[in-house]
Amino acid sequence: MLLGAGTIVLPAGVAVLARQWDQGRAGGEQERLAGRRLAQAGAVLLAAGAAVFPVDLAARFTDPEGFALGRQPEWPFYGCVWVSLAGMAALGGALLQRSRTHAGFPRWPGWLNLGGAATFAGVLAGTGDLPPLSIYGIELATGVALVFRGSQRQP
Repeated sequence: MLLGAGTIVLPAGVAVLARQWDQGRAGGEQERLAGRRLAQAGAVLLAAGAAVFPVDLAARFTDPEGFALGRQPEWPFYGCVWVSLAGMAALGGALLQRSRTHAGFPRWPGWLNLGGAATFAGVLAGTGDLPPLSIYGIELATGVALVFRGSQRQP
């Protein structure tokens, strides 16, 4: 249930971030546009991964023995995770772009997303497995950092 909720909340949160990207911000038009486009790409990719995830979960719950014995198709899992990692990398690029154009904006959430995506891609390529919860952990830390930063800026 929590995985299903995270699958919906994550792309929705990134979409809201992309939509609010330019509100009350200074900086050059090209820099803002690049960051917004990366954030939008992250939202689309995370939503695409989220769309495939229920197919994988349904197969696991319908045939747990087949899942345990590796008799189920692998494309839903790999499709979900690889596309989600691409979305995570796009979000990291957007956040780094934001830190370049906005003084005081932390760089670490961007590097956390880029580094996490690269690390997880290496783990997935090397082992063939990656718990989707690991992606949600990185994104939860990113969301908490952004919300905490936003609450500090309010009068």
